Amino acid sequence: MPGQRLAETLHAIANAAPAASGNWWIIGSGALVLSGIDIGEPHDIDLFTDRASALVFLDYWKQPVPPPQPDPHFRSDPFARICIEGLLPIDLLADLHLHENGHWNPVRLESRIAVDWAGATVFVPSLEEQHTLFLRFGRKKDRERAALIGDRLSHRQA
Repeated sequence: MPGQRLAETLHAIANAAPAASGNWWIIGSGALVLSGIDIGEPHDIDLFTDRASALVFLDYWKQPVPPPQPDPHFRSDPFARICIEGLLPIDLLADLHLHENGHWNPVRLESRIAVDWAGATVFVPSLEEQHTLFLRFGRKKDRERAALIGDRLSHRQA
């Protein structure tokens, strides 16, 4: 069962979030937990946003804007791993693109569901959108997570 570190990390994100921006979401394993799929406590929190909001988060946490980090499958500008004592690591993914079929394609999210977790309001994509995103990521762990969501979605429709 996710615990205190997750709650404190979500509070830190909610407190740092740009007030006027609706352009940030928790994705990945953190979004699964926040959507009610029990996978235990995530190892980190993936924070998906646009570049402008990412700069606000980095400034709030007094983190420098990191240089681009090459990856054959993911491209984020900026990408930053935020490590704050007592919190889960936060992977800040701004302007995320995936390398698919020889092209870099942007990740865009349409749904934005508010989740209150221990008094912190954060946002996740719908389970359907999370399912699609995990399939696009395509790694073994992502396919496994997509299968968990698929099971949940099929039980909801039954």
